[in-house]
Amino acid sequence: MLLDLFGLDDAFKKYVKPKREGQIVEMQFPTLNGSITFILTRDRKEFLAQVKKPENPVATVIINEKREKTALLAGKIIRLKSNIFGLMRIFPYILTRKLKIKGSWGAAIALCRVLMVGKNQIYKEK
Repeated sequence: MLLDLFGLDDAFKKYVKPKREGQIVEMQFPTLNGSITFILTRDRKEFLAQVKKPENPVATVIINEKREKTALLAGKIIRLKSNIFGLMRIFPYILTRKLKIKGSWGAAIALCRVLMVGKNQIYKEK
């Protein structure tokens, strides 16, 4: 929902390369017993999230956090800016195994960068 409201159109064209278009990336939440499937696309209007288990994902992003903190961690990732500093703020979660990536790191990073809406005007301080 945040992506529909505050998503940046240029992020899709910039971070989802033509070779990544159409690839399936799964985001798992083991503590919530659920997963969300994303199909990478270069157009924000065609970007869909489905709550189902994918057939053959290229990459899987696993948010392995306590049940109460799962939504907070996902929210932190979404509110980051989609630049190198935003990516660097994700790596402590990877090192502590709260965020795991299986499969194609390129597809997983592309998904994370598309989901990061921190450059939107709503997040700028006055």
